[in-house]
Amino acid sequence: MSSFGDLSAERTMRLPVLDLDPAQLRNALFRRKPPIPRYKPDGLEKSGPGTALTRELLDTLRDIWAINGGKAPFAFKLADGTTRHLDAGQLGFLFNRPNSEIAFDLDADGCIDAVIPAGVSRREDAPRVFATLAFGLEPEVWGAFGFASATVRNNLAQVATPRDRILIIGTQGTETAEAERGKLLGLIEVGRQAVQTVDLVEPHRWAQHLDEFGGIARWPYGMPIVSAELFDTPLPESRKVLPRVYANNLHMKLATNYEALTAEETTAVLALPRHRVADVWKSPTGSFAANLAGGKRPGPPPTRTPRLLTPSSGPAATYCLALTGNVADRVAEGILRRRSGWRVYKVGFSNNPVRRRGEITAFMPDEAKLGWDFVHTEWHRDEINAYGMEQEVFAQLKRAGAERFKGEMVAATESMLLEAWIAARVQAKRPTESVAIGPEHENYFLD
Repeated sequence: MSSFGDLSAERTMRLPVLDLDPAQLRNALFRRKPPIPRYKPDGLEKSGPGTALTRELLDTLRDIWAINGGKAPFAFKLADGTTRHLDAGQLGFLFNRPNSEIAFDLDADGCIDAVIPAGVSRREDAPRVFATLAFGLEPEVWGAFGFASATVRNNLAQVATPRDRILIIGTQGTETAEAERGKLLGLIEVGRQAVQTVDLVEPHRWAQHLDEFGGIARWPYGMPIVSAELFDTPLPESRKVLPRVYANNLHMKLATNYEALTAEETTAVLALPRHRVADVWKSPTGSFAANLAGGKRPGPPPTRTPRLLTPSSGPAATYCLALTGNVADRVAEGILRRRSGWRVYKVGFSNNPVRRRGEITAFMPDEAKLGWDFVHTEWHRDEINAYGMEQEVFAQLKRAGAERFKGEMVAATESMLLEAWIAARVQAKRPTESVAIGPEHENYFLD
């Protein structure tokens, strides 16, 4: 085996603790002699069928994965304080098979941090933590987490889930209170819809913010804070909890962006004592349903420049999405004046419909649990044909009595939609050799 040095004493102290019976961990599979070596996947040199112990290790890893919240760490501590780590030779047998039996989560150096056995999937409720820098954290009067860049905000909205948390670290600058500089301030849960930060900040506090920065909003592109927890005092020092941030000089990145923590760092942060903030500042403005019915676009803004669709544009799909979630029926009822059995659909075309759905869904409010699910997808050789079928679907739905609103959305029954889709597949015409689409057409999202 070719190791990548040993785990430092500091990182060894911060290993996760697993509630496992030492008698169940064979020494041939779980080594306990310190120090703990570090391995990169290409350093696992053993290959071949392995032994009976190899299969036993795979079964044990699956058990650990199930009881440890979707993680099977390479190294860990037991309740009695002893350390254990996986046998690299047995991992090599599993990893180097033609159909590999395991995969890995890697740390910042590319070394194995955790093992993912074949036949399991990552638990959707296993939280991730994204770190960023801020001047402070005062959710009682500042109810949105803002960014200077809409792109950064939108990217985070697409990758974060309701279980994930944002770690707020105080900057070292004078804008941050002296007691909070370089300290871990708290963890926040954010909704993934786009908001203007000003709409979720107490008015007097916002006026103070503008005065501090010459009348310019520093972080106008926000995401609403759903809940917040502040770390207990004395506040943890980021240099001690997250040495990688300093070792890799990530401060410049974190000042305007975010960084996903490793599994080991996430475990360390989530183990810190903290308390929940009782009241996060909320805006009195409406929900997704109110925005949708009241004329506000419930998703990313449309393109502002014309687009010329040509035969050389490459494959594209006509797609249909259905609004789903625990209040989807109420949204439909509010828009459709309580027509029973009708649903809200979105019909569009894109050369990347999966990405398009993610772009739209990213801005749904988590508290409503709304989303968009694919109902139909039809691929074409170019965007012109995809656009042509989209337009024919709208035409067929109009003839059937469906109600179109917000440009690309329709209200219809399932049977209306299915009949319109089948007819459009047959009757859709290639409109021309090129199609000019302006900013008013909001149905596409092109790479």
